[in-house]
Parts: sequence; C-alpha cells; structure tokens
Amino acid sequence: MHVRSKPGVYILCILYILAMCVGIATAEVAESSECEVCVAVVDRFYKAVGDTKPKSQDQWDSMIRRICSQVTHPKEKRFCWYIGASRDSATNIFREITRPMSFNMPSLNLCKKLQKIDSIICGLRYSGPTVVEESEEKPTPPAAVATVDWDNLSKLRIRQLKQILDNWNEFCSGCVEKSDFIARIQELRPKYESKSEL
Repeated sequence: MHVRSKPGVYILCILYILAMCVGIATAEVAESSECEVCVAVVDRFYKAVGDTKPKSQDQWDSMIRRICSQVTHPKEKRFCWYIGASRDSATNIFREITRPMSFNMPSLNLCKKLQKIDSIICGLRYSGPTVVEESEEKPTPPAAVATVDWDNLSKLRIRQLKQILDNWNEFCSGCVEKSDFIARIQELRPKYESKSEL
C-alpha cells in the first residue's frame, strides 16, 4: 500500500532541518565568545608547544612565561597576571594549565576548568568585535567613572573591585584583601575622576 505524502510535510521537514542548523551555528558563536581571552591565550600556548611537549614542569613554566611576555593586548596581559605568568603575580596556577595541555584538552574546556579556580578568568572579554594580534591600534579609553560610587567602595565585593580596575586597564600588584583593592582604586581616583568631569 502506497501512502502519498503531502508537500506540507516536506516543507516542515526542511524548516526543521534549517532551524537545527541555525541553532547549532548560534550555539557555536556563543561558545566561541565565552572565555574568549582565555581561549586565545591557551591557543597560543598550544601553538608554541606544537608536536613536541615539554618534558618537565620547569619547561612548561618557562614556555608559559615566554608566551605571556609577548602578549600586547591589555586583557591578555590581565589573563597572564591571573594565571601567575607576570612578575608581579601573587600566585600561579601553571599546573592547572599544563596538566590538561599535556592530555590535549580543548582550550575552551581548559578555560572552563580554570574558571572553577578563579571565576574572573572567563569574565575577561575583548572590547572590540574582533581582535587583530599585531594591531597598532591604541587601547579603548577607560570606562566612564560615573558608574563608580566612590563613597560606597567598601560595600562592593572583591570581584566588583577587580572589575573596576579591569575596566580601567589597571593592575593591583600584590592585592589580596578587599582593603588592598580599595586602596588601589582610591590611589587611582584622581586620574579617573578628573577624566569623568571633562
């Protein structure tokens, strides 16, 4: 017995397949923008390693420090500071990077693992829509200071204080406690408060 199909069924099938393709493409775009700075720097680590993997932890450490010394974008420098590859970093989490790299863990998965250790790692984003590695462009100006409530800095969480410094492309060397971050922001206050009044 032969059953005739209706043209509407074919159209529905085609629309369903198109919707699935669009959904997958959208998910890939959203996933690629997630942890974008971390993924970009870890991809550089993988590119530097190539097929020959370092034999010792010291070789891994020197490779990471070498790559981080070559980055130029402020957000990438900030990432290197968070993982401990900068000279003024308080701690390092190299083993959390090098061990998964030795097993060829994908960059995004490695970054999500690092996010469990330090939640701000995946919070780093490039300011522009695309980033050109060898760009001669000047970094974007700091965020407007009008959003900083100078009188209530002590009520903010450390994560929010770090975000203020991150928006300004500033570092807080050796900052561990909340009071350290507040002191650094207050130290930079004249520089950024005067820009907001102009």
